[in-house]
Amino acid sequence: MSRTSIPTLLLGFLLLVSSSPTLAENEGKYVFVASADLHRKLQDLGKQGVEPSSILKEVRENGTPIDGETHRLLFGAGAVVEIYCFDRTACFFGFDEKPRRSRIEEDLRTLLKGVSKATGLGAAADDEPTVSWSSYRLVEDRGTLEITAGQIEDGRDAGSTGDLDPQATKLVLVVDLFSAGQPSVLKAKVATGTAERWFLTADVPVNKPDVLKFDEDSKTLQLRETPSEFHLGLNYSLGDVASDPPELRDAVFLKVLLHPSSEPLQSWGLGVGLRGKRFKWVDLSPLTLFAARMWVESDELDAMGAPVVGGRSEADWRFGLGLNLTEALSWIK
Repeated sequence: MSRTSIPTLLLGFLLLVSSSPTLAENEGKYVFVASADLHRKLQDLGKQGVEPSSILKEVRENGTPIDGETHRLLFGAGAVVEIYCFDRTACFFGFDEKPRRSRIEEDLRTLLKGVSKATGLGAAADDEPTVSWSSYRLVEDRGTLEITAGQIEDGRDAGSTGDLDPQATKLVLVVDLFSAGQPSVLKAKVATGTAERWFLTADVPVNKPDVLKFDEDSKTLQLRETPSEFHLGLNYSLGDVASDPPELRDAVFLKVLLHPSSEPLQSWGLGVGLRGKRFKWVDLSPLTLFAARMWVESDELDAMGAPVVGGRSEADWRFGLGLNLTEALSWIK
């Protein structure tokens, strides 16, 4: 890679990771995460002078939309998720929680697959919505919770409301089925569990500027050519790896690179990198960018011309890209 292409790539990636999507308005959004202040106002519903329409308006203006996304909740079993549904009639609710593995567990399973592959082994007024609510207490330490809220149809009863537990509530969702254009049923996904820091990558050096290509179908950047070699990266992230980094600090990670062979220290390194994140027009989450100090064992001969066991190591700086192990698995024939 040329001297100018490396700083350009670093700067571009840094700007993308540190940028936050701007949202001038929440048109076309109907599932929101409520703040602590909004939660208190939602709990006051039913009190004299508290109008659901005014709270819904505030939710639409200040809530965080999560339509079509998986929201990250850094709590597990015992935590409570509350959901409030605004509609012209009562809503029904559904909760489906399934256990999931951590990122490092998934990476290790993928790594083992690669090793095996390589070796052969009541009607309300139109201007005032009706508010329904429900809650769900998590049972998995780490899992995926899918929540459904929808308009009541003939023959369907409203879901159980459950008991609210403000002390245990860690997430409050608001569903808007009242505003114009909304679907009749909405779903939201929540990934639960404590923060995940460790993950594995397949690391390749970057030595030319056009090493990547854009895939229109997946909206991801991919390698143009299958690399002839790569290193296994063991990484520790400052932010949770199960979610996009909200700030630049959360994108930073430390790494150790090892040669994927029976002698991992014949080529190894220490480095620092940045995780990518998802955007509407491109998904950078499968990619990481890193700079590392590498030590490569070289052949050394004694005075008689015989090779010295474990000859000296030569060190230099390298820049590169890290990809998830699922991508690397396709490189193994």
